[in-house]
Parts: sequence; structure tokens; C-alpha cells
Amino acid sequence: MIKAVRKWFWLVGILALCGRAGLAQVPSGQVSLSFDNTTAPLVDMTGEFSPTNQVIIGAGGQEVPLSFSGILVNHKPNGQLTGSGSAVVTVSGSPVAVGYLVTGKASGGGTKANHINMTVQARGSGTVSGQETRLSMVITYNLTYNPTDVVLEGTSRGSVTMSSTGKSKVNAPVGVPLPIASNGSWNALLDVVPFKNIGGSGQIFILPSASRTLGGNLSGSFSPGQNLSKIKLTGSGATRGFNVQFNLGVNAQGEPELETMKGRILGQNVRQ
Repeated sequence: MIKAVRKWFWLVGILALCGRAGLAQVPSGQVSLSFDNTTAPLVDMTGEFSPTNQVIIGAGGQEVPLSFSGILVNHKPNGQLTGSGSAVVTVSGSPVAVGYLVTGKASGGGTKANHINMTVQARGSGTVSGQETRLSMVITYNLTYNPTDVVLEGTSRGSVTMSSTGKSKVNAPVGVPLPIASNGSWNALLDVVPFKNIGGSGQIFILPSASRTLGGNLSGSFSPGQNLSKIKLTGSGATRGFNVQFNLGVNAQGEPELETMKGRILGQNVRQ
């Protein structure tokens, strides 16, 4: 009887090991992973920059409305923010045509809030409140992403100088909606080829529209003992400057399942 029990436990152990071995497999083909704006937010500033509640501090502390139209930002994969061209700056309801320049960077993410630091410079001429004037402007924005309201919040500080009225300060809290193509969430699509070492290609899709993608190459390895695939996506070509590693296990159905993720995309840390 004792021998029979021992044989039974020995058989159960062999079956358990066989079950684990059956699940040990490296991903092959397409693997899609989704991240929302609360678990691993990613801010993409590519698009129009339109601060709200922005004012110039005039004489006696009077607030004069200030708004933009047509200032476009390019958010590079490494986090740099750039932009230049023609736009309209509206001061107290009067539009002025300007040329503008944008510089800045994105940072934060992961265990910290996503952060945008950006400076907008502009020069032009037009008519403000019935007076012909030359206008120059330098404003720096320090903004933090609020995933609940899907908006950037922070401060605008700088100055606006008009030849007709002199120099005035800009120093006020502002809100900045994300460009229409971005809401803080994103997808990764990995096209995995299981060579001796993992290879293939992958893409990052900025949501909700997925109209912007960042492409790159895959590299990595598979550990049969851990049943774990370590896959790194590195930007290449025009989207060079980002990288992110996905550690994939296997679920009960034998399909790839994300265990951990970390990297840097658009200058921001992403982690799960």
C-alpha cells in the first residue's frame, strides 16, 4: 500500500512537470498590448497648442485675454518639442499675424507625473484696439498631466511687448487640452519572429485616433525555465529615440500575457 501511494505521487509530479513544459513557449506572430491613461500614461503634444484662461497682466493688475491659433508642436520620439511657422496671436479680441518658434521637452512618467516644459516665442505686427503695433512675445509653460480630466495644468510665465503700449507680464495658471489625436493612452503591436534570439518589428500607436505611430525593431530572448520572453522595442529611422521592454509570460490558455513593462517613449517613462 505504501509503495502504491508513492507511485501515485511520483506520477502526479511527472504530470505537473509535463503540464508546465507544455505551456513553455515563445510568442510568435503578432502580439497586441494596450495601456490606458491611468496605468501607463503617455502624453503626445503633436498638434495644435491652445492654452485656455491665458491672460496678460495689464495696468493696475487688470487681466487682458490672450489666445493663440495655429501654433503647431512637433513632439519627437526622444521627447524634444519643436515647432515654427505662421500663426495668429489674439490680444483682447484683436488678432495679430506672427511668426513663432517652439522649444521644449517632455519628461516624467512612470512613478512621477508626466511633465511638459515648453517656450513659445512670437513676433509680428497688426492692429490692437485700433492702434498699429509691433508685437513680440516670450512665454514659458510648466505643465503637468491630469489623467482624470485628460488635460495639462500648470503655469504660463513671460511677457508680451507691444510698440504701442509697452511691455506687460504674463503670469497665470493655465489649462492646455491635449491635441485631438492624443488622450494619454496607447497600444503596442509586436510582430515577433522566434529565431534563436527574438527578432521582428513593432509599433507604438498613439490613441485614440492611432493616426501617429512610432516604429522600431525587436530584440530579446526567451527563458524556458522561467517561461518568460524579454522583448525590447527600439525606435529606428524617422522614429529613432525611444525604447521599451515587455516581459511576457504565458496565461492558462497558452497565450502571451504581459507581466511587466518599462521604457521611455516621447521623453516620458512608461512602466507597468
